[in-house]
Amino acid sequence: MNCINVPVELLREHTQMGLNERELVVLLRLLYLYYSKGRLNISDIAAEFTVNEEEAASLIGPLTAKDILLPDEEGLSAYTLDGLFVQLYELWAIEKRRLQKKNAAKKKSGKAEEPKRHVAALAQLYRVFERELGRNLSPIENDKISQWLEQDNQSPELIMEALRRAVLHGKPNFAYIDKILFNWRKQGLQTTAEVEMKDMPAEKKPGRKQTAERVKDTWLE
Repeated sequence: MNCINVPVELLREHTQMGLNERELVVLLRLLYLYYSKGRLNISDIAAEFTVNEEEAASLIGPLTAKDILLPDEEGLSAYTLDGLFVQLYELWAIEKRRLQKKNAAKKKSGKAEEPKRHVAALAQLYRVFERELGRNLSPIENDKISQWLEQDNQSPELIMEALRRAVLHGKPNFAYIDKILFNWRKQGLQTTAEVEMKDMPAEKKPGRKQTAERVKDTWLE
């Protein structure tokens, strides 16, 4: 009650419309008059600002000059705010296009950065595998590493941990590594820390009380 709707674009972009602060206040009062009476007659404007009609015409002169107030069909003694709404719509459309371009550029940039990160991770994994296996990788093996990273969403650290375990068990082949990663993925293990915790004997795993005490000690430190 006793409130009117004021377009946010008007408050934020009034200088883009060529309005100074005084003209903005005048326009806000005209908005109130427009919403309350449904029209803008020169006599009503004069009464709103407690001036005569000649002074009222001078007061709104900058707004008519900037096509914010437009003469109504009734004649020069009445005005509409159609010009204001047209200009606000144009400002809104410009801002919308700017945001769309910004989001499109950001999305394009994000898509460009993601393959770069994958390429860097793949290059590192290829080097590690070739060093540990003592030979060059075949195209099929390269594709398998790419699948683990991009399709299965395995982290490079987890893939290298699977390779390390395969080498330690004397089974440095892709089938064995793939089986290790599959089992970890099936168990929902996503980090090397989670894998190590899973492998830890039950009697050595920290209980809830021990974990809470460790967190408390860390906080106190």
